[in-house]
Amino acid sequence: MGFSPVTIHIVIVVVESLLFGAFLVLFCAAVYLKLTRSNGPQGLKSLLAFATAALALTCTGHWIAIVVNFVRAFRGPTPAEHAIHYYSTHPPPAVSILISIWIGDGIMIHRLWAIWGRNRMIVVLPLLAWCALLGSGTAGLVSLYHGQSYNRATTTVGLILNTAIIFYCTAFIAGRLYHGPHQDARTLHHLAAIVIESAVILALWTLFYAITLKVGNDLRHLSGALMPQVIGISHVLIYLRIALGWSQTSERSVTSDIVMTNPASIIEVNLTDINTYDVESDGGRLEGVAGSETK
Repeated sequence: MGFSPVTIHIVIVVVESLLFGAFLVLFCAAVYLKLTRSNGPQGLKSLLAFATAALALTCTGHWIAIVVNFVRAFRGPTPAEHAIHYYSTHPPPAVSILISIWIGDGIMIHRLWAIWGRNRMIVVLPLLAWCALLGSGTAGLVSLYHGQSYNRATTTVGLILNTAIIFYCTAFIAGRLYHGPHQDARTLHHLAAIVIESAVILALWTLFYAITLKVGNDLRHLSGALMPQVIGISHVLIYLRIALGWSQTSERSVTSDIVMTNPASIIEVNLTDINTYDVESDGGRLEGVAGSETK
């Protein structure tokens, strides 16, 4: 039994508003922690901070577009009939969905690069996949805005590349953490679990979107429209869970120097922001955390 376009988009507005509210609270909490845990506003001037801010703007813009479309759909003397016609010709904005996927995958690749001690070789494959994802997404957008029919092949390729990036980065990050020194095993395993759990959320939602798209189910509009908020929440949760957990660990430490030179703390900093700590300093290269690097 199918759902009417109006019903689907009402659900989209309600659910996305709830998710956006949750994301906004989490994002504000992350910014507050970043300001209090680093050197004030200077801690927000990193590449990862800008990428996270861009993701927040994308999520906000997508939610605004959804709400504006909802208001426009029910204007006129016969709102119900106008809404049916409007939603049949105005699907959820594809641009913000694609941008959120691009930014989310970029953040994940950056996190992989950070954990592996800025090893360029480890990110070659995901970067190539990310560039291909940019190309396929751009090609799909160009086709849509030139009035051509919806190209499922382009979208399928993009979803496959997105899933591949998620699994690749998560596997290598988790492997790096799980092979850390024995004295930090509990902390490193906890960090790995946080990364894996967020990756599972992204992977499952991507799979849900791919299935609904493949079968042509009306739920494809819902799964696609909620993608930016799901990506935003999953990435911000990684920072918050690590930062809050590390705050508790830091309070139990004797001095701040012990925390900043502890191998697990180096990984924690790299997971949240590579620019706040130099992995080359204090003999703190990541070889000491997870074994030798591949040059």
